[in-house]
Amino acid sequence: MGSFSQEFLIRQVTPIIHFQFDEAGAALRATELKPKLDRFLCGRYQEEQGETVPKAWQIAGTPGNDECSDYYHLNYKVQVFPIGETKPLKIERNNFPMYFGNMGDGEEKHGLFCPEGLTLKITCLISDKAQREALLTFIGDNLELFFLTHNFGTRQTKGYGGFLYCPEHSLGDRLALLQKVYPRFIYCKIKSIDLSVAEINRDTEWAKNADLVCMAMKTGRNLRKLKNIEDNYVKGYLMKDYPMTDGEDEVRNDKAMMKVAFGVGLTKDGKMPERCQPKPGEYSFKRAVLGLTDTYTFHQENGKEIRKHEDCPVITVTHTDDTTAKTYINRFPSPVLVKVLPTAVCFLPEDAGPILNKEFAFQCREHKEVISTPAVFDTVEFLEAFARWYNGEFPAGKFQSGSLRDRCSKIRLVPVGAPLQNPVGGEQT
Repeated sequence: MGSFSQEFLIRQVTPIIHFQFDEAGAALRATELKPKLDRFLCGRYQEEQGETVPKAWQIAGTPGNDECSDYYHLNYKVQVFPIGETKPLKIERNNFPMYFGNMGDGEEKHGLFCPEGLTLKITCLISDKAQREALLTFIGDNLELFFLTHNFGTRQTKGYGGFLYCPEHSLGDRLALLQKVYPRFIYCKIKSIDLSVAEINRDTEWAKNADLVCMAMKTGRNLRKLKNIEDNYVKGYLMKDYPMTDGEDEVRNDKAMMKVAFGVGLTKDGKMPERCQPKPGEYSFKRAVLGLTDTYTFHQENGKEIRKHEDCPVITVTHTDDTTAKTYINRFPSPVLVKVLPTAVCFLPEDAGPILNKEFAFQCREHKEVISTPAVFDTVEFLEAFARWYNGEFPAGKFQSGSLRDRCSKIRLVPVGAPLQNPVGGEQT
């Protein structure tokens, strides 16, 4: 193999949300793909060979151990060419509220889809033939796993911007390959996705299933039509049942803090719900470990939102980096990566470390409260415990909508690699 270049057929599985959706030829951006692929290849080489990538593969003058990078920049370039016509798609946020609930611009998002796939051209710039062939071979051997473990574009942690190399492989093959990076994770099966059809709407199964699982995992769902106020909200597992304690004192969640501190979410007679009454113990910003938003609103009993009510302003949330003194809210990635395969939606555990033990300020008018995120959170254990709860206890029967109730009931979360002595329901893989 003396060639400097190789081409690979990449198939698109989910739309990529793209800021250049209306430009001819827009697709997966090489400027996003190359750094991710470099970091992935360096990690795989270290794991397989027990040493860093050969110096001959590295671009001179860009060491990976400087203060600007945690990987080596490898001496090749990538080009991406859509095959056939690229289809723009409107992604309506109302169809998938859990995905877009914390995107505050209020605009509809647009995605791109390449029904015929893309050509990925990799050109190695190493002059030595043996080293050039070695790098190209290593890239080709790891390309399938790379695309299995990465998404691209906006909302990539929620399953958007998904691509595959070797699309003819079976679900079992892919799940086994995923275990090289994620030894334990959960997934649910879906009907086979037609990769030649560009569409996303309220009936798109992968998006709907992922949206509902994310709802059950974290945010829960309001059921305002029910008269009994104790039963009008289905809590997400993180906020309801996932144990987070600190010694003997009860650690209460951030929603309880906001109700106590800011007087929101009162009952019709203006009283604090019994479950939110002040109690000993600290508050924890536990919902932040699965994703952040910079504002919160509460529905009053009359159905009006805080942001629409003059007497109930929005509660804002900020975090200040101690090293830069910059305030930001959006630099903490979700520790759960949604990866969509042609016949399954996988929920892959990432390291929650960056979000742990961080202080956040909640402010309503002039009143400010500061609480911290949990100090410890094991994403693997959380996902497996959530799967057990969802398969056995999730109260889908409380939903008013028959279609929603049926869809939730049909989702079965399956563990991969979970310890046999601690089964998670569904079929063990």
